[in-house]
Amino acid sequence: MRFVGSSGNKLARVAFIREKVRKMNNSELVMGLALILCDTIIEDSNTGKKSLIGLFSQIHTPKLPCIHQSMNILVSVTGGQGTYPCRIVCEHPALERPVFSLDCMLKFENPFQVVDMVFQLKAVRFQLPGKYEIKVLIDGVPELIRPLIVSVRKTMEQQTPEQKKDN
Repeated sequence: MRFVGSSGNKLARVAFIREKVRKMNNSELVMGLALILCDTIIEDSNTGKKSLIGLFSQIHTPKLPCIHQSMNILVSVTGGQGTYPCRIVCEHPALERPVFSLDCMLKFENPFQVVDMVFQLKAVRFQLPGKYEIKVLIDGVPELIRPLIVSVRKTMEQQTPEQKKDN
């Protein structure tokens, strides 16, 4: 399900919420808190605190296809009770297959618990420029969606004289 703009289609939003409530097999509702992309995640072994280094929402590359050597994803959720299947998927509307898809199980001891999941991906291949969507589906329901923009930056030879002057 896709919502366009901030106003979006109100009927689609209502249907989305109803479907979410219907699909959750527990009385608790999982709520997404964060979906963050970064270069590195460091976790303190004593405290469990996480430091996120190099947050990004865009990838600028000299050419396509490109390989992003190391990408870390932090997903933070709350509100669940029990165990839920979770899938993180990255898609581009012009591609038939996802760029990547990760499956895991999400376990809550109680609905007040905040669960942080960290995923490290190596050598992620982006074939096309444009808007990719990274989605977190919990029990089959889209919980979080984040855009990732991939663009080709111009080399010095491709730039106009005005652009070269600004550099």
